[in-house]
Amino acid sequence: MKLDYNFIKKILITMEEYEKHEISLYPLLHELKIMSIDNKIDEELIDKFLGHIKILGDGYYIECSNDEYGFMKTCDEYAIVNADFRITAQGYEFLDVLKKDNIFNQIADLAVPTAFKIGTQLLTQTLWEKIKNGI
Repeated sequence: MKLDYNFIKKILITMEEYEKHEISLYPLLHELKIMSIDNKIDEELIDKFLGHIKILGDGYYIECSNDEYGFMKTCDEYAIVNADFRITAQGYEFLDVLKKDNIFNQIADLAVPTAFKIGTQLLTQTLWEKIKNGI
């Protein structure tokens, strides 16, 4: 699986825009258009989603009420078990980095932990420059 920062950004923004501090798996899948209203799954996107959710969990950018992120592996596929997700404080910091296009473009080819470190440094540097310039 190729890492897709645009997809990570879309996941985090969807979670951020949800009206409550946690979002359950089904509404998250619906909002991301991975699951239709009649609960049909987009088979191409579900594995990409799960891979990126696990990466976000690995970095402690999100927390989940279920150790398997709401998916239970069966023979060839996944069974969906509803779980609740929330963005952590570190996840909000990472989202701030992803929202800044000038920073996003500089980190797009890096591994997530490296992208987070460099991105937060660049964001901090940008904010300090604005403060120094009185903006």
